[in-house]
Amino acid sequence: SNSYRTAVPSVEVNEVSKVATLYLYTGENGYGVYEFKINAGTGVDNTTKSNVTLTVNKNTIQLSENVAGIEVYNITGQRVAHVRNTSKVSLAENKGVFIVSFTDINGNSDVHKVIIR
Repeated sequence: SNSYRTAVPSVEVNEVSKVATLYLYTGENGYGVYEFKINAGTGVDNTTKSNVTLTVNKNTIQLSENVAGIEVYNITGQRVAHVRNTSKVSLAENKGVFIVSFTDINGNSDVHKVIIR
């Protein structure tokens, strides 16, 4: 309703360069141009999940094959176990919720939540 103070914004979209350009005008504030770009990505690959399976027997976490390393964290985030080149780890704490992170021989990693009752 007030043509002096504002104008209808104009938008241009370039599908090739993946850029949207927004042109704005407001009285006494001037003319503004904003560009919105779609980034190609960060170059970070998604982690590949390992095919190693995990089972729990009493307070021992058993993996289906030897792995390069296993780390076990309790629910508060404290690391309670860290072993290398093995397929199992026994926990001194025999009850609770734990996060198990391991990397297999091929460098693939995986994370599991386990409950020991």
